[in-house]
Amino acid sequence: MRRLPLLVLAGLLACGAAFAQQPGSPGEGSGLGPGQPPPNTRKAADPPPTAGCDPSFGGKYSGLLRQLAVPEDERRYGRCHDYGPWNGTEYKNHANLPPRAFWTYSAPNWYLWERRGQ
Repeated sequence: MRRLPLLVLAGLLACGAAFAQQPGSPGEGSGLGPGQPPPNTRKAADPPPTAGCDPSFGGKYSGLLRQLAVPEDERRYGRCHDYGPWNGTEYKNHANLPPRAFWTYSAPNWYLWERRGQ
């Protein structure tokens, strides 16, 4: 009878040690358990520095009116920026711009669009 508690205690210790060796939760995809793939350690490749973005933002804008080269705006607006409608007619040495145009920036150019949608 005295051996039964010792056997139970030994069994619990053995199971505890086995569970302690298993990192993460089941199904978490740690890649260390049986039947699970190794973890993905590769970083996604950054786009080349010269790659801009789609100036129409996937067809959100159509009817290109103007394209303005303003490379210094990348510092302020980033590589891609959907500015939206703007009523201005002059911008950084560019004059006679169409009012009520939709503006998008795809470095190094601003694109002025006639309408939103097709």
